[in-house]
Amino acid sequence: MAAGQEPGGVLKDRAWACRCRVILACATGVSNKDVAAQLGSTPHAVGRWRKRFVEHRIAGLGDMPRSGGPPTVTDE
Repeated sequence: MAAGQEPGGVLKDRAWACRCRVILACATGVSNKDVAAQLGSTPHAVGRWRKRFVEHRIAGLGDMPRSGGPPTVTDE
């Protein structure tokens, strides 16, 4: 891991980019099914990101808190 890089940083960047592509494709007015086919995703996932964007705008595209306890595995 590069110095100063967060764990999972590249994966978070890819996820963010994918979510943004979904929202941009949805802005053209096509259906969740069409966006999913265009981007290689599922209509359910497209619908989830579309809904979160409508409810929370750009903040909705970030990772939301997950249920359960804190992680018990460390990097050490």
